[in-house]
Amino acid sequence: MRILPIRKGVCARRIFPLRSACVERLETRTFFSGVPDGVIVFTTNRDGNYEIYSMTPQGTNLKNLTNNSALDAIPQVSDDGTMIAFSSDRGHPGQQDVYSMNIDGSNVKNLTPNSGAFDWDPSLSPDKTKMLFMSDRAGRLDLWVVNATDGSNPVNLTTDSAYGGDFASWSDDGTKIVYGAYVGNNEEIFVMNANGSGKTRLTFTTGRDTYPAFSPDGSKIVFTSERNGNRQIYLMDSNGGNPVNLSNNPYVDQVPYFNEDGDHISFQSYRNGDGEVYIMDLTGADQTRITNHPAQDAYPSWGESAPLPVVPAISISDVSVIEGNAGQTKIATFTVSLSAAPTSPATVAWSTANGTATTVDGDFIAAAGSLSFAVGGPLSRTINVTINGDAKVEANETFFVNLTNPGNATLSDAQGVATITNDDVAAPPINPGKIIYQSSASGNNEIFLMNPDGTGNTNLTSNPANDVTPSVSRDGSIIVFASNRAATSNLDIYRMTGTGTGVTRLSSDAAVDYTPAISPDNSKIVFLSNRSGNYDIWIMGSDGTGFVNLTPNTPKSDYSPSIGLNNRVLFSSDRAGGVAQVYGINADGTGLARLTTSAGNDTSAVFSPDGNTIVFQSDRDGNREIYRMNANGTGLLRLTNNGASDQSPAFSPDGSKIVFQSYRDGNAEIYKMKTDGSGVTRLTTNSVIDSAPTWGGPVSTPASVVKFGTVRITGDLLTSRNNADFQSKESVLI
Repeated sequence: MRILPIRKGVCARRIFPLRSACVERLETRTFFSGVPDGVIVFTTNRDGNYEIYSMTPQGTNLKNLTNNSALDAIPQVSDDGTMIAFSSDRGHPGQQDVYSMNIDGSNVKNLTPNSGAFDWDPSLSPDKTKMLFMSDRAGRLDLWVVNATDGSNPVNLTTDSAYGGDFASWSDDGTKIVYGAYVGNNEEIFVMNANGSGKTRLTFTTGRDTYPAFSPDGSKIVFTSERNGNRQIYLMDSNGGNPVNLSNNPYVDQVPYFNEDGDHISFQSYRNGDGEVYIMDLTGADQTRITNHPAQDAYPSWGESAPLPVVPAISISDVSVIEGNAGQTKIATFTVSLSAAPTSPATVAWSTANGTATTVDGDFIAAAGSLSFAVGGPLSRTINVTINGDAKVEANETFFVNLTNPGNATLSDAQGVATITNDDVAAPPINPGKIIYQSSASGNNEIFLMNPDGTGNTNLTSNPANDVTPSVSRDGSIIVFASNRAATSNLDIYRMTGTGTGVTRLSSDAAVDYTPAISPDNSKIVFLSNRSGNYDIWIMGSDGTGFVNLTPNTPKSDYSPSIGLNNRVLFSSDRAGGVAQVYGINADGTGLARLTTSAGNDTSAVFSPDGNTIVFQSDRDGNREIYRMNANGTGLLRLTNNGASDQSPAFSPDGSKIVFQSYRDGNAEIYKMKTDGSGVTRLTTNSVIDSAPTWGGPVSTPASVVKFGTVRITGDLLTSRNNADFQSKESVLI
């Protein structure tokens, strides 16, 4: 610590001014004409060691800001009253470092750690980006500047000066620095640009001039001077002209500092026998004592009143998210906002909560966390919650994000509501709908229609050809089937309305086109064909255009196609061995996947209306039975169990029933049951073959109703094809 030289007959100036023999007691006024505002910070040892305190200019609201056993001294408050720069030996007594902290004593930062030097008397730039201080790190007292945020980029501003520098402060516009420097054994006042250039000497006296500070408008400089033999407060123009003694008494007055209005000056005085803080106006009048304690109160610095704490209100937005399909996820993004910029970091905790949407049902993924809002940072943050899609037709659902435990904030809207908007469309109300099937009741194979209770049997085709393997659209408006009505022994694909009108030929090829199925949106038809020389699965538009082979170049047979939601196609194939297994493939030929693995033949697979379930026929247990499984091939369940053949299953439009063909009563008839295999009900009762049932939406029944009788059927369109690929529709033409 440097002890400044003592002039003969003048009290010594120390780093911590103490009462000296030359100090006498002086009675002072205890009032002042104005009522200045702002905050004054100062050094005091009233608690046993030197600490930084703050108070009002009236001496009220006294607060210890540092409160530790170290030596904390020489504070300087920022112009806006929000930060304090000071020196301290905390961590290494006897060596001073430069620190910064908030006006309330929080967020203490050491800006010059481990310098190994004596860093002292800091001063924040008006914009609080730079910290100015004096240091002996270069072997003498010089003025240095570092970044005020982290102490980086140290620069010696007086390295080019023969005099060095000490006890400096900034102009309010940040462009100038006024400081003291020794010329020989005497200290004088200098001014320079903020980058260290343009150094100019302002005082030329035999007495020591030190502790300079600019007025807020930059026109004046207040300083301490011993030019008249005693340490007093002087005011001069910023160019050094017109110096005036303001304190003008025989006692020690020193360390002056302007308030931000520029109409008052704080300073330290020993006129009462110990160091106290005083203020006065610019004429030297109204010198008022504002501290009164036997300890040393020193180095006052005056800034604006710190802004009143802003306690913002926190709110959270509501959000709406379209659910998406099964296997998909969406993000519900909530925005959490502050009503105003905080003066202290604000925090809040958050967590999700069930509503009609729940984590048990897998509607969303539970989450929790906390958010922080930094001073000067963004006023809004976001919370992301994962939404799980599904294929269930349901009402819109809601869940919540609740805000709790606000820190330095209040809650104005503590609950965000997320609405999960259902995007799954219910199938049209087509139940009871109509069952379309193939029957030889008219002497040859025709397409028939009946009610789901087995009544109202109606022949829709009524011609001498064989019309077989029908498939009805979900809405019941379209029926596709195979027929040889074009005077050829080969089968082609035809289309008609749900009432049997408007019959249109869709395929015309020398090959066999067979077992068509129409997509749920009525846009595509899949079918079996050997037009490529091998039995493959083909697809075309429902208008008969755009023929594409989905399973080309396979030496094995693919057959028994159907198509479900999202244009996923099911078919059977013996490509993996000698038995038929169920496969899935996309309508563009991608995504081939094997779904069953058994020692029997698994065929005639169809999707449920919602696409989540598959039913099919299999002889894996010795004879053909109906089985059910999930769409990915898991969860196998046997639905029928008897000695006869049960085959060709299809779902009802609402997915609650399964229609199928069975020989359990000695003849091929149409049956229905629930999806768990219970409630088996026979729908047709006659001596002919009723087969290949499919179930669609409601259609109008034509006027003519056929009464069944015993009919003898001869001929077999399929006698030339003995392959297992036609097991899917057993004996459909005989």
